[in-house]
Amino acid sequence: MRVGEVTTVDFHAKRPKKTLSGVVRDARGAPVADLALMLAPKGASDPSKDSGWNNSSTGPDGSYRLADVEPGEYDLYVSWKGPMELVFVETFEVVARGDAVHDVTLGSGELRGRVLDGVRERPMESAVVVLYSFDSSGERQFMAKVLTDAQGQYLIRPVPDGRHQVWVYSAQGAYGQEWTELTLRDGATAGTLDFTLRPGGSILVRARRGEAPAAGASIRFFDERGIEAQFSDRSAADAQGEYLVVGIKPGRWRVSASDAAGRTVATEVEVSADSRALAELDFGVR
Repeated sequence: MRVGEVTTVDFHAKRPKKTLSGVVRDARGAPVADLALMLAPKGASDPSKDSGWNNSSTGPDGSYRLADVEPGEYDLYVSWKGPMELVFVETFEVVARGDAVHDVTLGSGELRGRVLDGVRERPMESAVVVLYSFDSSGERQFMAKVLTDAQGQYLIRPVPDGRHQVWVYSAQGAYGQEWTELTLRDGATAGTLDFTLRPGGSILVRARRGEAPAAGASIRFFDERGIEAQFSDRSAADAQGEYLVVGIKPGRWRVSASDAAGRTVATEVEVSADSRALAELDFGVR
């Protein structure tokens, strides 16, 4: 500042943190005890990579308390079996004024089934089952991730009414993924969804800008029907411009890479079981 000069400085008080409390009940109104709750800033879907997650669990009467919650919008997840599983429940806002109280009622919709090893013809333990839902505009949204038990069985709850995609991946990576769509109405499905996983292949992606590696390029995979398969939360080329995906269903795949400048290049490869395909992508010399 200089003499004779007017300077305006705005001071913004830090929003006070709150203790969020409430009661979790099932669709019949009964309290749900011993349920793990995870509160995340809106849009954050991975507690291992995104900051700001807050965890708690319900007591015998279904009550919970979450400390140090700042005002803002949050996504609420529940887990019936520990931190490796996530099931989205709802998005809500914690306001700056007044008590932070939010009661939760879980829907009655459930999705269950079994995953089998198509080679050994036995249940597949620790297979990853991912649920996506489609919003009113047709955008696909992450809803849940659960694991199969020793009998190959899985259970996702609650599942809202609407159109969904279910993807299943082998935790070992040697098997190709499978997926299907379903529509849930009135909180019930027509039976269960079972899957059989069979040997898959792999794709090594090499993204370049002329002679230089395209480090950090975003990599995407689309099957023969044009449906995107997501093998990790953040698929990006490493410092050498490479990205390897293991456990991809045999068939024709379209692989694309996008850089920070918004440019996208793509190619197609044929994937066979127990083999590796090479997808080379070049943005050209910059």
